[in-house]
Amino acid sequence: MSRKATVAQAAAVSFIKMAMPQCLKSHAANKAPSLLARHQQHHVSVVTSSLGQSAGNGVFALRAVPEGTALCLYPGAHRIPCGVSKRCRSSIERAQEEQEHNPYLLSLQGGTPGMLDGNPESDGYQQISATGALENPSAVGHLVNHGVDAANVEVATFNWAKVLEGQPVQERYPLPNFLCGSSRDSEPAALGGAVFFALREIEAGEELFVDYGLTNPLPKWAASWYAR
Repeated sequence: MSRKATVAQAAAVSFIKMAMPQCLKSHAANKAPSLLARHQQHHVSVVTSSLGQSAGNGVFALRAVPEGTALCLYPGAHRIPCGVSKRCRSSIERAQEEQEHNPYLLSLQGGTPGMLDGNPESDGYQQISATGALENPSAVGHLVNHGVDAANVEVATFNWAKVLEGQPVQERYPLPNFLCGSSRDSEPAALGGAVFFALREIEAGEELFVDYGLTNPLPKWAASWYAR
């Protein structure tokens, strides 16, 4: 299988299906900087999912929000595809192999290559946690559960350098993502991020759900329960 085909296959079985109007994608991504503010009013909280204990935690709206509101960010290490970064070559290959068992891989779209790995047990996640970035109440996108009929949020992926251009760095949390192989103190131009935004008006106390958009053959972590 060619390198291009391998990356395309990885995207096809990735955590989130990326399909939305470009205008909504831009609208949500442009709000990503506000989700880094330390003193802003945050929109979500994390408690046990309404789906039951088997689903683990879920993300809930703290207050009613209108359609298009940016609600939370997806934390994790940004793994770059083969050939883009020699230092990350083995990392992305491992990620592709891990897709059968790792439900926290999210493919980046819109010209930013690679994927975010939000697995709480991964070395990258622990590295981000050590910076204090995960104290940000908005860095909980990896806990949003799957729902087709109940889907009320969508994901927009973006380039951090573009959405932070001209934004002050004071009084904000560290970025909840880092580029594999780079310094945590840097904000590289290639660094990708992802934001969850409301597809419709969401009521206070409502759990957030997103369509994972998985395709057959299903990865092992979803085979026993996933349904469209």
